[in-house]
Amino acid sequence: MYKSMPPLKKGCFIKRNNRFIVDMVVDKSEKKQAISTCLLSMPQVDVLGTNILISDRSGSFKIPYIMELAEVDGGDLVCVNMNRALHFLINEMIKKANFDFHDLSLEKALQLPPTITANDLKLDLISKNFQPHLLLIHPIFSADQNGLSFFPQEKLTWVFDHLIDAISYTRGGQQASMIFYSLHAGTKKIKMENPSNDYSKFLNEALKSGVKVYCAKLNIDEKNDFSIDFSDIFQNPS
Repeated sequence: MYKSMPPLKKGCFIKRNNRFIVDMVVDKSEKKQAISTCLLSMPQVDVLGTNILISDRSGSFKIPYIMELAEVDGGDLVCVNMNRALHFLINEMIKKANFDFHDLSLEKALQLPPTITANDLKLDLISKNFQPHLLLIHPIFSADQNGLSFFPQEKLTWVFDHLIDAISYTRGGQQASMIFYSLHAGTKKIKMENPSNDYSKFLNEALKSGVKVYCAKLNIDEKNDFSIDFSDIFQNPS
């Protein structure tokens, strides 16, 4: 289980070849490729010259590096390794008293693939008293100059589908939770982008049906150790 970052190297972003592969320059001269496990488009990262931090992939791979962090928005760091971030989140949630997930949920999280897809942000877990619990994770990668982040981060169908599943769970008498997971160091508040759009309407309906919302913010200190703050930074207008 991840507790801290591996040794990191500095790189400079050149371009994104596809969703999961980026070109970069390492050590100011060596052009290499790295795996990016982020499933969202990140225009604040995908800019020529963006400073990135990478780690070596263990084993012999054609693409030898993986993107870990990127420096954006005036110096704020954002974690772009979703695989690492999700493992750490589930581990911390199990340790917290207000989350009653069974320890075997961690084993399920450890089976997540190296490159994350939308379905990997929807986990069918089980509570310690053996009740089904649907966990939705909505990653937050961007914030404005005032530290304000918005839901949804991207207007994509999977966000809509996940909310429908959560509503179905709670209306069927089962538990469902949604976690706004901020991987952007500058996030101070999260709010709905537009309370009248369909995404926000479905989120409000999910809340009315009993879906619980939590917030988690990933912090990384100067030693590259992780910590998660579970303070409530979601601003619900209703």
